[in-house]
Amino acid sequence: MNVNLILLFLFLGGIYNTTIAQNYKSIVPENCTITRDQWGVPHVHGKTDAEAAYALAWAHSEDDFRNIQLNLITGRGRLAEVKGKDGALFDFALQFFRVDTLVEKRFLSDLSPEYRKMLNGYIQGVNAYAKNHPKEVLLKNILPFTELDAVKSFTLSLTLFAGGGMAFKAINDDMIDDFFAPNEVGSNAIAIHKDRTEDAKNWLLVNSHQPLDGPFAWYEAHIQSDEGWNILGGVFPGAATIFVGVNENLGWAHT
Repeated sequence: MNVNLILLFLFLGGIYNTTIAQNYKSIVPENCTITRDQWGVPHVHGKTDAEAAYALAWAHSEDDFRNIQLNLITGRGRLAEVKGKDGALFDFALQFFRVDTLVEKRFLSDLSPEYRKMLNGYIQGVNAYAKNHPKEVLLKNILPFTELDAVKSFTLSLTLFAGGGMAFKAINDDMIDDFFAPNEVGSNAIAIHKDRTEDAKNWLLVNSHQPLDGPFAWYEAHIQSDEGWNILGGVFPGAATIFVGVNENLGWAHT
């Protein structure tokens, strides 16, 4: 690809990101509240789902802005600039698995307008926090973050969690037989019906075997909005929705 085509690609990419961001009205920060309980868990509220996501982004950034950035920078394909050789592996994986082009091609068609609007509110919250705390920004020329950065990061993480990274390593290290061997260690989730519990309540036990800190550690939060959002559980840094958790009607896990 020649230089002119590269510049055209980058230019069109910039238009794409801008168009996404301009589809939605600006967040009104006054409509967002953050209340922390005795354990420091944020209970965030917004007039709209998007404003609740904005509040989540701000609260999480107060506690772990570095790891939020690391995950979004991964989605941008520039982690090597922060973490050197270790980051370069993720930058390579983003392109090797074609996550970058997949997300750019299918962002508008595969994600609902409601979700994109909420995601936009979250990204506005991250960018607003970054603007107000410039000394905490890891790469000075990385802002603003975009919705695409977030979805690319999610998609790459899911690809690696599903075994894509280990499969690539098995091929590279000529250990394919070991890769297909049974794995006795892993996450687990157990659902127990109230007919089988002493307190006559349904129980959902979730142990996803995540680290206690870092870009893939659970962050507990409670999100509410006047549009009906009411959800409690765990998110990864840079995520706008609860990944494992509960609402009034159901609970869910990822293993």
